[in-house]
Parts: sequence; C-alpha cells; structure tokens
Amino acid sequence: MRIGKTILQEKIRWFHERFVSGKLPSKLGIYFHELHENQFDSIRQFIEYFRKEGYRFTGDPLEFVESEGELIVFLSLDDNFQSTFDLLELADELDVKFAVYLNTLYFRDRDDHQVRSQYRSNLRNDVDCELLGQSEVREIAKRGHSIGAHSHSHLQLSALPQAEAELEIRRCKEELELLVDGPVQHFSYPFGMRRHFNESLREYCRNIGFATVANAIPGMQHCQQQRYAIQRTGWMLDESLERNLANLCIDGRIYERLTGRSAVI
Repeated sequence: MRIGKTILQEKIRWFHERFVSGKLPSKLGIYFHELHENQFDSIRQFIEYFRKEGYRFTGDPLEFVESEGELIVFLSLDDNFQSTFDLLELADELDVKFAVYLNTLYFRDRDDHQVRSQYRSNLRNDVDCELLGQSEVREIAKRGHSIGAHSHSHLQLSALPQAEAELEIRRCKEELELLVDGPVQHFSYPFGMRRHFNESLREYCRNIGFATVANAIPGMQHCQQQRYAIQRTGWMLDESLERNLANLCIDGRIYERLTGRSAVI
C-alpha cells in the first residue's frame, strides 16, 4: 500500500514539474526538521546557491511577509531537535538566522524518559535523535534566532476539541515566553497541511497576539505570502539541489485546493 502511494505521489509530482511549473518565486519559505552533521555541507550549498542568485535570508517571519520588491528566503526549523543547536556555529559562519518553532511538552534537562517517549510518539518520527534542553533554547534565542511556538504537545490540532486545541497553542506560547524571557510572536502548527488546522484556530492565534502563522505545504511557493498563512516548503537535504529547485518551481495551488494535499510529496 505504501509503495503504491509513493508511486502515485511521484506521478503527480512528475506531471506538475512538466506542465504546472513556473519560475523560481522571488519569496521563498523554507523549513527543515531534524538535521545531521553530514548534511551541513548540503545546507552550505543551499545558502551559497541562493546568495549567488541574489536572494537574501531572514529568520524573521514578519520581515519576510512584509518585504517587497526583493529576492528573499525565509529559513525555519520545526520541533525540538538538538541538531538545531548544533547548527548555530554554521549559521553564524554563513551569517543566516532561522525561525525555530518549538514544542514545550519535553525538554531534555527538565522531563523524564516517559515524557520523552510521549513526545517522540507525537512527532510521528522514527529517527531517535537527541532533543533540546532549556539552556540550549535560551542560547538559540540569544544568538538572534526567532523563537516561535509549535503547540505544546505536537498533536494534530484540527482533531482536538476547539478548547483543547486553543490550550495547546496558548500554553506553548506562555511557556516559551517564560523560558526565553521575551515575547513569542510567531506560530507554526504541527504537520503543516491544511487538514491539520482550521480557520477558527488561525483567528485564535491572531487574537492572542501572534503576528504570523506558518503552514508547511510543499508546492505552494507561488502563493502570495500572508501574515497568517506563510507558505513553506521543506528542503530535502538528501535530495539533489536540482530536484529541490524543481520542487520550489512547481505551482501546486490548484491541486492543493482540490485535494487538500501537496503536488510535491
């Protein structure tokens, strides 16, 4: 079943790459999840490519949305992987900043193994890598990266009762603000597709003080970037530069509108 689904997804992508693809957009929202040190050269290649093409980089979601008439890439990372902390030296070397969207259910220096197991299960990620501690989050913020909320427990918010989903969002915001001793103004929701969120929760985010909300729907880079619907595409570090660039050029808006799914993955 999984193999058949993968083949179908690849056929959908093939069609869009050849028949529903445009130029590289001037504004690009890119996200990463867990990283590995052997992928850092791919990140360097990614940064160097876009810099040579005339793009500048930002880790500030609001700056990205409000920028006009320039080539710009918004960089972001989701979830509590320690590899985000490991990336700091390379980020300084390359002179780039990220928005780091975090959950608050588990931090390595605060919680026990049972809570860690629950968080790992909520991530739906089979890679058992190290997770962030609170002191590392503070250091990430100190280095000038934007700290954003990603819900408390990394649950599918659209599957929860409204009040429970709102608590997941508000609790994350409040706990992160205490942790970094400052405002947390940006939010991305877990799993990132349209079916994983809803408009009432988007409005709730606005009402409690978030300045931006980010999606994570590949193939949507041709959309107009909006404060409460920032479109991001995952950059696949194990794939070639050429395939990733093709993904960014694919215009998957119609397919996503009709199916609620991505034309890229």
